[in-house]
Amino acid sequence: MPNRMSELTFIVRGDLRNMGWVVRTHGVMGEGAVGPRLAKGTRFPNEIGTSFDIKEDAEIACERWDEWYNNQPYFKKPKKNNMKYVA
Repeated sequence: MPNRMSELTFIVRGDLRNMGWVVRTHGVMGEGAVGPRLAKGTRFPNEIGTSFDIKEDAEIACERWDEWYNNQPYFKKPKKNNMKYVA
């Protein structure tokens, strides 16, 4: 079973409409917008932002999104011990 944390990463792309930079998600299914669906029932941090004029600001936000996403409660569930003992 693949590690869920490695399925989604955050990347910086050029935003041609606004001549700036945008943070996007990249996963198994391709690229997508950063949006509230990532929160999965927790608070979505709008204050991080997704659109920037300076590439370095977008890269910093990308790291903050990655840190926020990988610290969500659904990644912190304890693993169950599924071993069965045979006597």
